Amino acid sequence: MMATVIDASTMRLLWNVVEEIGSHDLLSLNDSGLMRLVLEEVSHRVSLDGEARSSMVDYIRSKTGLIRDIAESRRIREC
Repeated sequence: MMATVIDASTMRLLWNVVEEIGSHDLLSLNDSGLMRLVLEEVSHRVSLDGEARSSMVDYIRSKTGLIRDIAESRRIREC
């Protein structure tokens, strides 16, 4: 089975969504909740078929540490 590639515009959208979600929200959730929140926000803006959704879940899961680092950095700057 070949992995679905996430196109560049959807990838940009994903990271824009991460930037738009409040740092408190991202930091207060466990990994599963963070993944669901980000995926839900992306899904509200772009249609993802089953394979694309699965690829997006895998990608977000692999980036939860980075997402938390970004959120923590924003939280510190906001203080």
